[in-house]
Formats: sequence, structure tokens, C-alpha cells
Amino acid sequence: MTIQHGSSTTAGGIQNAGALTLTADSIANNTETGTDPCCGGGGISNSGTLTLSASTISGNTAASNGGGIENLGGLTLTGSTISGNTASGVGGGIANASGGVFTLTSSTIFWQYRRRRGRPLQQRHLDVER
Repeated sequence: MTIQHGSSTTAGGIQNAGALTLTADSIANNTETGTDPCCGGGGISNSGTLTLSASTISGNTAASNGGGIENLGGLTLTGSTISGNTASGVGGGIANASGGVFTLTSSTIFWQYRRRRGRPLQQRHLDVER
């Protein structure tokens, strides 16, 4: 499944407050347009339990935090790729908020951008393996 080109003030692609599992899915080119630092997530805003397996989160944009994913709950990524996301606040790829639990296994996070005072700050590459 592909979720793309969504736009909202609180979550561009998916807003999850329950239990959600995505397998071999793509969340791409979505936009979160709000400026409230509590509500971000260009691709996904998670305050529940989110599990991604063999999925891709790419090309998403957040006006606040978490260009790819804003996590306030439980987040598990396995064999997934987070790439090319942008946030004006924190976490170009993933913003893991205070209290958020984040587990990463055999996944890749690269080419994320964070804009602050008009300047892009960039994380080039991060591989996390078992």
C-alpha cells in the first residue's frame, strides 16, 4: 500500500493513536502544515503503538517536528528505510519525543533535513544493525 500526497495540520499521511502495523508499505510525499510543536509528523504522527516492517518513509515534510515520523508512543522499525524527509523543527527523519520508545533493527536512516532559522541542517547517513 502507498499513502502519498496527503496534507493536514496535525499529520500529513497517517495519524495513529491506537495499534498499527505496516508491512511493505510506502508513506511518501505527505505534508504536515501546522506549527504547534506538539503535533507534527509529515509522514506519520504516532501516539500509540506503531510497527513498521520492510516499509519506506520518504519525501515527507513537517512544518513542525518529525518530517518522516513524530513519535510520542511506541515505535518499532524493522528492515525499513527512512529517507529524504524534512522538518522545520526537530527530527528531519524521526522526532522521538520525551516519553517515546523507539526500537530500530536492521533499518537505514539517511538524507534527512532539519530547517532552523532558514538554514538546512542535514544528517547524512546512519545505519543501525543488530
